[in-house]
Amino acid sequence: MQHYKNQFLRISILLCSISIASFVSASDDNKETKITKTYRLEDGKRGCSAHLNSSGLELEDQGFILFENKKSISEAIRRFMDAITAEPKLYHSYINISAYHKHYIGDINKSISILQEAIRNCPNYALFHAELGDSLSRINKHREAINHYMLARKLGNPIGASLPYNIANSYADLEDYSAAITEYNASLNIDPNKTDALVNRGEVYMRIGKLDDAIFDFSRAIELNPSLTIAYTNRAAASMQKSRYIDAIADYNIALTQAPERAKSYERRGYAYIKIGDSDKGCKDLLTACRLERCTGYNGAKNRGYCE
Repeated sequence: MQHYKNQFLRISILLCSISIASFVSASDDNKETKITKTYRLEDGKRGCSAHLNSSGLELEDQGFILFENKKSISEAIRRFMDAITAEPKLYHSYINISAYHKHYIGDINKSISILQEAIRNCPNYALFHAELGDSLSRINKHREAINHYMLARKLGNPIGASLPYNIANSYADLEDYSAAITEYNASLNIDPNKTDALVNRGEVYMRIGKLDDAIFDFSRAIELNPSLTIAYTNRAAASMQKSRYIDAIADYNIALTQAPERAKSYERRGYAYIKIGDSDKGCKDLLTACRLERCTGYNGAKNRGYCE
């Protein structure tokens, strides 16, 4: 399942993982740096021991200073690594090292091994389990991911609506749609305006044939974010399944003003035009899709005599 979260951020929605990925890519570096700093200060405890090694704490502080002064990220990571060598029961050094490998280097397996080491040292820290669930889900180990998400929930859910949302995504990928809907509901109970949960729940509703429910969710997501292209294309697809071709065309029109190079939208709008008897517009759209390297629809319509 192509989840909405893969199309809008491609950064973990988990609270702490934002820090490194955003620090290296966002235009407002200072704002993203403050996320890391604020998290560290607001979390309270620095680690899972009442007596933490002072040299480990000092090295961790040096890592944060490097972030805050916009210095070398790789040097900051080295400080964090030195920190957990000196004091294996620190929280935030593990989180930042894992996020670095996950988002900046793209080494998910390394991220997983770091988090597994963190859990061996601090087995009851909820955020480690939530982060490990996220990393495991990225390599399609959804059963293992769900187990760690559930542990995070049992230990106190450190990430709010994002935790049931992530659980739901894993269930959806496992095609356990009933469980997925239950978790999307839980996410939306925490945050009724969470558009990614609405879009993904709508996609699940489509898969099980509940098209009206799907359209409701996509419409609600559009109300919350009128520039959300995927909500328009998904609502259009649901309308197509209900033979509401005029509605589908209207949504594809909006989607194409937002994403004019999206071949699939031209292709689907082309089908809709043909369904209402406007083969000229339909074939024009299908040909445009073909010029954007999506030719199956145009070739099929041509073979059936709709297009020349």
